[in-house]
Amino acid sequence: MSWCSRVMVCRWKVWLLVLLLCLVLVPLQQAVAEPGFPPDSVFKLKTFEDQRGVHKYSLFLPEGYTDSKKWPVVLFLHGAGERGTDGASPTRVGLGAALQERPENYPFIAVFPQVEDTTGRYLEGWVAESSDGKKAIQILDAVINEYSVDRDHQILTGWSMGGYGVWSLAAATPDRWSAIMPLSGGGDPEWAAKLSNTPIWNVHGEHDFVVLPEESRKMEAAFKALKENHQTYFSYITNGAHDIWKNVYGYTGVVKWLLNPVPENRVDLTLAEALIKTLPAPFVPALELHRAAKIRVGNEALEMFSYAVPSRIPTDMLSGQLENIQTTTEVEGYAFNVVFGGVSYQAQLKRVLLQTTPDKLLSIKLGFERIALTLGNTAVQGRRHSANAGPIQVTLGTREPLWLDIRVEPYLESGRIKLRNRGANLILDHNNMQVSLPAGITVEGLGMTRERVSRGLVNGLYNSRGRFQQEIQQLAPRIVRELEKRLDLNEIVKDSSSVWPLPVYAPRIKMRPNSISVDSNGFSLGLDFLVASYVDHEPSESPRIVENEDNLEVGTGPALEIVLATNTMTEAMRLMIEEGISFVDVEDIPGTAFDRWADRAFWKQILADEGKPFPDAHTRVRMSINAPLEFGPHVDASIDPALTVAENVTAGEAELLSVSHSRLALTDVRLTLMTKDPKRFSQRWKPCCTLQFDLSQQFDFTFVKPSHTQREIRVGLSDPMQVTVKLVSEDGKQSPLASEEKAILEFRTAMQNWLGKATRQSMAVPDLDMESAGLRASRLALHKDQLVVDFETPVVRVINTSKEQQRYQTRGPYSSWSEDWVLEPGKTHLFTVPYPMLYRRNAGEVQELYTLPLGADAEFRDVAGVNPESQVGRLFLKQRQVVQDPTDDKEQMTTSGPDLGQAQ
Repeated sequence: MSWCSRVMVCRWKVWLLVLLLCLVLVPLQQAVAEPGFPPDSVFKLKTFEDQRGVHKYSLFLPEGYTDSKKWPVVLFLHGAGERGTDGASPTRVGLGAALQERPENYPFIAVFPQVEDTTGRYLEGWVAESSDGKKAIQILDAVINEYSVDRDHQILTGWSMGGYGVWSLAAATPDRWSAIMPLSGGGDPEWAAKLSNTPIWNVHGEHDFVVLPEESRKMEAAFKALKENHQTYFSYITNGAHDIWKNVYGYTGVVKWLLNPVPENRVDLTLAEALIKTLPAPFVPALELHRAAKIRVGNEALEMFSYAVPSRIPTDMLSGQLENIQTTTEVEGYAFNVVFGGVSYQAQLKRVLLQTTPDKLLSIKLGFERIALTLGNTAVQGRRHSANAGPIQVTLGTREPLWLDIRVEPYLESGRIKLRNRGANLILDHNNMQVSLPAGITVEGLGMTRERVSRGLVNGLYNSRGRFQQEIQQLAPRIVRELEKRLDLNEIVKDSSSVWPLPVYAPRIKMRPNSISVDSNGFSLGLDFLVASYVDHEPSESPRIVENEDNLEVGTGPALEIVLATNTMTEAMRLMIEEGISFVDVEDIPGTAFDRWADRAFWKQILADEGKPFPDAHTRVRMSINAPLEFGPHVDASIDPALTVAENVTAGEAELLSVSHSRLALTDVRLTLMTKDPKRFSQRWKPCCTLQFDLSQQFDFTFVKPSHTQREIRVGLSDPMQVTVKLVSEDGKQSPLASEEKAILEFRTAMQNWLGKATRQSMAVPDLDMESAGLRASRLALHKDQLVVDFETPVVRVINTSKEQQRYQTRGPYSSWSEDWVLEPGKTHLFTVPYPMLYRRNAGEVQELYTLPLGADAEFRDVAGVNPESQVGRLFLKQRQVVQDPTDDKEQMTTSGPDLGQAQ
């Protein structure tokens, strides 16, 4: 499956471009194969047999499939990471993930073959002349013969390596396809003439580092050069990276076009958002990194999480049954035993407040808008009198919220966070409850009337509010147990890339707590990382264990801080090397930086005698990493380089927040020249000679603020790359080079050209957005062997650039509307709040009512009024621009009043 999943519950996806080499020196996507599918899968695992053996593939049949109807068929070609022999991996990324999520939206048969060659060039895995390309067509033919398929509606689509395959297979059989849709791919421009009559919709991400969008633009130019071509479209997703299948296959408009590729069925994908998530693959741990990270969650961050909690608490936690309530009462001198049976409750949770206490406990305050108790039946038994009553409704919290304060002590047990109940408190006022009259009263005994029983029960229940307090407080252990069940970090943070600092290729990680400490200002949590195998199908008997020193340090502040040991990246790459996947063909590297190394004439210039064996052979050059990288602060940097601003580092129009000076070193990068007989396509490649390079490069990572609402990371190459080289034969012996200087120069030029192009891209650091609340990155630091990222409460800024005084009101999720804020021309109001803020204002006869997004930047501007000569102020959300905060005329504002009343 793809290493680029971008999901996440926590949307702080990209922190730092550290290992740029990972973009091309490891397979384009991660593959973890496991036979078969889970019970809820929409796919069938099938087999196809030919002279080379039995091959597995996956099949999707649409809902309502019947042989009485002819169905369109789609052939999907997967990316490089899904290569293997399990047959199931191709469904976890791309079209298969969309089918699993919403099968009812796809009225076609879908076929998922698999490339079995795991050592070949990525971009040639599906080419028409390859064995896997031919096998894909044969499998499609087998499906057509077995199922009820409309032969006039055969559709071809694929992503990444599969995008290249779409172009190749379509060019080889152009009359076969009713429509083709390549994603994140490329092809030979000469194929355009063959496909001029085939409906084509090509899609690429503008920010694709893996397969550059220029590959699609080459094809687009070729089609534009044709005299007649009315069926080919090229779309570029503005914010799209490599994994744009998430943005494409989820749109019903795309499905509509695939089934009927006419212009009016096309949709605009320029701003398409990701709608589909990668399907999880089996997690097979191969590496344990002990003490890999530490997280500080202060009370300010806990407040932010508090706003997000109510919507995430399942309803079954807020309702249930209670045991019978037994009590005694006295009515007009007579004593009675009273039993309330069939007791149930239904609570409406309004607010949650989380904070730590001075006695090092976690306080969980649940603010209930109301708690409805139903007393199903009541039995009243006296010496000579008795009565029975039907349901009675008791409503708690009728006038103001009802606060249940649960105190828990967090601790660890078997790698999980547990909560030890330390007590609960609830105060119920007599005026904050309501008791209904009982229904269906029956009485026995002289002088016993229904009215007396009704009055006595109601009064007794009002006087029993202490008992209700006790019953509600006794729910605390159950609530704590339910919360414990949901304290699995790997469920809360399902996207492991949220704690991985690279923009792509995050290894699949599960987190295991190793320490927890609580203080009056928050809590700190230490984490081990379990890293999944990239290739193994079966659990390892003993995953490799790396014991880090216990030297990760977090502060004791009120916000959120994440500290990551930088050797996490080193060990993850070591695992790639151990599992034999840290290689790439130089012709598969994005762009043209390494094209010279694919030229046999250049090799002859630097190899001398080694150039003789391949005058007529096909050649191929593989780049591989054979030793883990070394990454960390530059040795000459200051003690805390993230807080220094170098004079030669600029952020352009953005405000420069910090600079980290770092160094990346690789001690064994190899370029291996391989040959084979040009007449034997299936022959294995034979290594001819190898150049071993050692390199070191300094980087400047700048953390910038392009606008009030945005944070970005920008990467710059500082000093020249240091490179050494030696020629290594297959037996490990070192030989002289004809031109060592030329080899070093060309390698350095290629690396710097490619890295320079990649580092020109800015990477947004998204807010930690929990939908109803969030935090914003405030600091990024790299020092010693640690990467530190801090988050803080964002600030909503309101600027008055109009000529008139502006009055408006604000409120939070639980507060009432504020009094009028008065904003003079040229002044600024700042609201430090962790949630989207409501705004309203009376503007003449119109009332403005808006929700200002988390940490928004808004301004009042003059616009034309009803009278053409008049102007009125209107509020607008500002777009990206240079930050120009006034320094002399700010007024620090605060939100109004306590939310949801004061907690007891």
